[in-house]
Amino acid sequence: MEDDRKIVKSVMDRLDKAGIDQFQVIIHRILKQGIYAEEDQIKGLKTNNEIKMELTGINNSRRGVLTVNNFDKNSIDNAVGELLELIKSAKPDEANQISNISANENFHSGPENADLDLMYDRLKNYLDYVKKSYPLIIQGFSKIEYIQDIAYYRNSNQVEFQSIQGYYHFVNLFLSKKEKTSSSGNNTSFISNDLDRDIYHYGLVDQLLRQSTEQIFPKKINKKFKGKIIITPNCLSRLINNFTSFLTNIWIVPGMTSLKDKLNEQIASPVFTLHSRPTSDEIVKGHYFTHDGFKARDCTLIERGVLKSFLLDLYGSLKTGLPRAVNDGGCYVVDPGQVNLSDIIKEIDQGILLGRISASYPSQNLDFNWVAKNSYYIGNGKIQYPVKETMISGNLIDLLMNIEKISEQRVNFGDGIYPWILSDGVVISST
Repeated sequence: MEDDRKIVKSVMDRLDKAGIDQFQVIIHRILKQGIYAEEDQIKGLKTNNEIKMELTGINNSRRGVLTVNNFDKNSIDNAVGELLELIKSAKPDEANQISNISANENFHSGPENADLDLMYDRLKNYLDYVKKSYPLIIQGFSKIEYIQDIAYYRNSNQVEFQSIQGYYHFVNLFLSKKEKTSSSGNNTSFISNDLDRDIYHYGLVDQLLRQSTEQIFPKKINKKFKGKIIITPNCLSRLINNFTSFLTNIWIVPGMTSLKDKLNEQIASPVFTLHSRPTSDEIVKGHYFTHDGFKARDCTLIERGVLKSFLLDLYGSLKTGLPRAVNDGGCYVVDPGQVNLSDIIKEIDQGILLGRISASYPSQNLDFNWVAKNSYYIGNGKIQYPVKETMISGNLIDLLMNIEKISEQRVNFGDGIYPWILSDGVVISST
C-alpha cells in the first residue's frame, strides 16, 4: 500500500504541473491465489495479479478519463499528455466535479493471507463428495481462490481512502449425464471470509447439484398460460442487478426510463424491501468508498415497495438535481418474508420455479423475454417435473408489483442476500 501512495503522489504532482484544475487517481490491485480443477482432478495452483490505475482530470468543466497499467515514468508522462488531449476534446459540462468532502480513512476486512492447504483440502473433499453423492454429475471447471482486493483513492481536494479486502471465492461449472442424455449446464458460486465448513454447505451448492441430477430428462410445457413464478435466490440476484441498472446515470440522466419520475412512489409490492449494504458485516465483498470519492454508506433502495433512492453518482446528481446515492450499488439484500418456502409452493395451481435465466437486459420500458433454464413446473401445489427451456415474458415493474409472498429462508452468497420470491402474471410458454 505504501508503494501505491508513492505512485499516486508522483502522478498527482505531474497532473498538477500539467495545469489540470481538478483530478483524482485510483489504483486498484487484485491479487489471486487459486486451486483449480478440471473435471474431477485438481490441476494445481495458479496465481494472478491484476493492477490498473484510473486518472480523471477536469479543466474548465471538460472531463477526461484514462486507465493505465504501466507505472514507469515514460508511461505516466504519456498518460498525462493523453489525458490533457482527452480533456481538450471533451464537451464542457458544469456537472463534471470531484468530491470536495475532506476525508482520510483506511478500511480492512477479511483474512490477510491464503490458507492454501485448507483450500486444497476443501476442493479435494468437494470433488470426492460430488463423485460419491451425485455420480451422474459431470464436472466442468471448478476453483477456489483467495482474493486480496486493494484499492487506493486520492484527489486534488485532499480526499484519501484506502481499503484492503481478503476473501475466498468458489466457482463450479457442471451438468448431469445419463447414457447419452444430459441436463442443461449450471453453475454455483459463493464468497466467504472463511472455509470453516465443507464447500457444499455454502450458498446453494448442494441443492443445485441435486437438482442437476433431476434435470436430465426434462419435460416440455405444451401450453401457454399466465401464471405464477417462484424466483430462486440464484435467479433473483441477476434479476435485481438487471433492475437496479435502470437506477443509474446511464438511464436516469438522459431520462430513458419511466423510473426517473418514480422517486418516493410505489414501484413494487408492499412486501418487498431492497437494500444496498456494501459496508455491512453480513456482506463479505463490499466497498468502502465510491468511485467518485465519497465514503460509502448502506442504504435502502426500495422500502415496502416505495422507491427511496436512485444510484446516481456526483455527476448524475448535479446533472439531474436528484440526490446522490450514498454508495455505488451492489451488495443487495432483500428482506425476508414470514412464509416457509414449502407453504409458498402449496399455494400455486400452475407456475414455474425459476432456477436460471438466459437473456439480455430488459427493454427501455422494462419488458423482458427470458428463457427459463434449470427450472421446474409447479402444479396443484407441488413441484411436478423439470422443464425444458421455457419462455417467460412480462414487465419488470409488473413483476415487482405482483410480488405476493417472500420466503423466510434466505441465502447469503457473500456479495448479496436473497430469499425466494413469489410473483404473478408472467406469461409462460414453450420455446
